[in-house]
Amino acid sequence: MSPATGERRFRSLSVFLGILSVAASFAPTRGDEPTRAVEEATYLGRPASDWSSALRAEDPWLRWRAVRALSRLGVDDPATLAGLAAALGDEDVRVRLSAAEALAGTTKDLGAFVPRFARALKDREAGVRQLAAESLGRLGPEGRPAVPNLIEALADPQVGVRVAAVEALGEIGAADEAAPALEKALGDKDHVVRVKAVEALERLGRASPATTRALVEALGDRRVSVRRGAARLLAAAGPDTAPAAGALAAAVKDADDEVCLASIQALALSGATTPTALKAMSQALADRRKGVRLATVDVLRELGGTSPAASSTLLTALRDPDVEVRLAAATALQAVVFDRDAVSTIAEAMGDKDARVRAEVVTLLGEFPENERAIGLIAEALGDREAAVRSRAVLALGSIGPAARGVAPALTGRLHDADPGVRQAAALALGSLRLESPSAIEALAAALRDKEGPVRAAATAALAELGPAAARALQPLIHSLNDGDPSVRIGAAIALGQTGPEARQAVPTLIALLRSKEATLREAAAFALGRLGGEAKAAVPVLASLLRDKDARTRQMAAFVLGQIGAHANEAIGALATAVRDRDAKVREAAIYALGEVGDHGPAVLRALAGALKDREEENRRRALKALASFGPAANSVLPELRAASLDRSGLVREAALEAIRRIDGKPGP
Repeated sequence: MSPATGERRFRSLSVFLGILSVAASFAPTRGDEPTRAVEEATYLGRPASDWSSALRAEDPWLRWRAVRALSRLGVDDPATLAGLAAALGDEDVRVRLSAAEALAGTTKDLGAFVPRFARALKDREAGVRQLAAESLGRLGPEGRPAVPNLIEALADPQVGVRVAAVEALGEIGAADEAAPALEKALGDKDHVVRVKAVEALERLGRASPATTRALVEALGDRRVSVRRGAARLLAAAGPDTAPAAGALAAAVKDADDEVCLASIQALALSGATTPTALKAMSQALADRRKGVRLATVDVLRELGGTSPAASSTLLTALRDPDVEVRLAAATALQAVVFDRDAVSTIAEAMGDKDARVRAEVVTLLGEFPENERAIGLIAEALGDREAAVRSRAVLALGSIGPAARGVAPALTGRLHDADPGVRQAAALALGSLRLESPSAIEALAAALRDKEGPVRAAATAALAELGPAAARALQPLIHSLNDGDPSVRIGAAIALGQTGPEARQAVPTLIALLRSKEATLREAAAFALGRLGGEAKAAVPVLASLLRDKDARTRQMAAFVLGQIGAHANEAIGALATAVRDRDAKVREAAIYALGEVGDHGPAVLRALAGALKDREEENRRRALKALASFGPAANSVLPELRAASLDRSGLVREAALEAIRRIDGKPGP
């Protein structure tokens, strides 16, 4: 037997004896709990505690086997984790590598082992270094003490280590320390490192001038993933990217859609409205890719809110060959600022073959209320073949208001349009123009007979805008109080209320509506009666009865209208005096107001108002004092109550009480 053969046999025997020795140590001894092996997780029949003991075996193979076993078991108790962390410094590379793998896969907090991971970043085995970096990244902010070590690892000869170190720095979040190193990593020779560096900087939200310079260089990277990340990060940086405007303008022409779109966004968020940036936007509007042109329109909309120059660039998109781009541009222009000269360019788009574009352009022209050409173009659109365009034209003229009265005849003609939506819009627009001419009012009165309820309701709204001038349509409005559409009846009541005393003929019908089951209709009728004042005297009994209605809002409304009727409502004093004690504060407030307006200074009114001086609502007490003060010496009998009120807990009430005493008694205080 040769010496070499003998040596190999000796080594094999040593290993075998070592295994037997460890196995013997695993054997249960007397007194051990017989259920331990059942309760604990095992690997190859041995529990984790036994494998943990083997981490200290002399033989490196056994230590490696123990690490592997613990990794399979997934044990993460503190003692075992400490043993695995200690194994990161094992002399055997297999042990260190397996320990690093085991720790990288655990779900437990490893913050206590940061120093060990930091030392492992200098391990001679690349796999250990990489796994150590990954573990530090998983720790997040807890791994901050190892940031200097991770920064050193960015120069590691192995790509995997550099990638793991870059990712870890992004996860830990120590921006002040890590960002400069990550900026340098943007120039790494490996594209994966460069991509990860961009992603890490995105997570850090870092946008320093130095970062901007590094990202500008990254915009020229041959790898599209790097360019994408750089453009995204510049877009997220906002105004800090202004120095990168030139590079971003060049990147707008990038062959990759994502790089191009992110660069456009970055230019917008940087607030860049320089000639360089606007030229880039103009070029982007001519890009062959529709998505790029649409994105540019959106960006220019944001910029155009403050920059007429950006708006002028956006105007060119109205000539785009694609209808979606033209439509987006027409819509976007409604939210921007531009000068009067823009009307000429906008006028060209009035001939667009797509009705949606023409409709948006008409609305856009409505933004020039003092431009005669714009108003003329809108008036022309009243004859468009598409109802949607005609409707927009009508609404645009209505938004312009009285300045568009010159085209009133054409607008009035739309009350006979074939489309009910156009007729409805025309009626509303005529109200906005406040046309008081007999022809306009007659046209609106005729619209009260339209077969469509919304058109009739719009006509009542328009007549309400005209106020007393609508008295020319008095009879049609009174007739509309019986319309089958509740919205028309409500509108007619409001319009009649606006006409003033001329609407006295409508009082009987309005009184009937006070008994309606529909609250909104009752309120509209009450509004009209209140506006008629003393002319609505006939409604007082019904209003007084409504002070007992179960609905608090109805009671409040009735009290308020009685106050508007004033001296002609004195027969409701008893009901109002009772309402001053209503359970609802708003009803009490309206009743106090009404008692102050009826002009009766008799004992019943004085007692009711004096009683209101104890109302739990401060405003109601003040209102009662104001009413009594208006009575002057006629309220002399309630001076004791007024003097008591001058001691009220509210300073405002005390002031009101002193003022009432002064006006009634001629003296400043109690």
